[in-house]
Amino acid sequence: MRIGWLADPPGPIIGGAELSEELLRRNAPGWAEVVYCPPDQVVDCDAYVVHNCVRYQGILPLLRRRPVIRWVHDYWPHGDPELREWTLQNARVAIFDSEPHYRAFPYPVGTRVKFCPEPMDLAPFVRAGQVASEDVGERGVPLRSGVFWMGQMFAHKGVAEAVRWAEQNGPVDFYGDGPQRPVQSPNVRYLGQAPYEWVPDIMARYESFLHLPQWVEPFGRTVIEAAAAGCKLIVNDRVGAMWWLENEPDAIEQAIPRFWKIVKDALQ
Repeated sequence: MRIGWLADPPGPIIGGAELSEELLRRNAPGWAEVVYCPPDQVVDCDAYVVHNCVRYQGILPLLRRRPVIRWVHDYWPHGDPELREWTLQNARVAIFDSEPHYRAFPYPVGTRVKFCPEPMDLAPFVRAGQVASEDVGERGVPLRSGVFWMGQMFAHKGVAEAVRWAEQNGPVDFYGDGPQRPVQSPNVRYLGQAPYEWVPDIMARYESFLHLPQWVEPFGRTVIEAAAAGCKLIVNDRVGAMWWLENEPDAIEQAIPRFWKIVKDALQ
């Protein structure tokens, strides 16, 4: 079956949705022939999986003819409102990152809803955490230390909240980039954007990961990655990923087969 794959091309800052859809595409089952359709080249397929689609315009005539599965990775504030409304009412299934994500979603959903955690390869984080735990001091205590924050530096990601936490509780190292880059101070150290392949080893050096988003975050993959690397979590009640850790932790490692089962079931 030819599955048309709609996903906005990545920008200069790679987010969780881009990492997720690439993993899903690379690990498609044998029955699914994934055909990536850029915004200006949506071709006729047997069905469509729609991820972030801000740059897609005028594609409803094609989508109306075929089964559609929509993974809603965020709150969908931008893009074609007609596409958003039609998809949320007519897709075979709408997939949300977590139950808190769905509860906070601002637009009406008139179709079947499923939940799936964002897929990720946690093996490098687990390995880095194990190596760090073996590196102990004289008292046999792991040499991890400090607190860090990591992510895209937008206001809703809780940069200001993390800065306030640092000023009140002690130094925090900030990794990432974006318009809300924090101002350096004795308790705030900005260390720039780290290549993703460095992230497991960076996380494993720290004792704690800080994440205090302003909004209910649909998922928050850095929270899962930091936990896999052995970090303590300093979070608030607005992190969708915590819903999985608290309710169905095994689902995180099974996100890829879970997603493709949702797709297959929706197409039958």
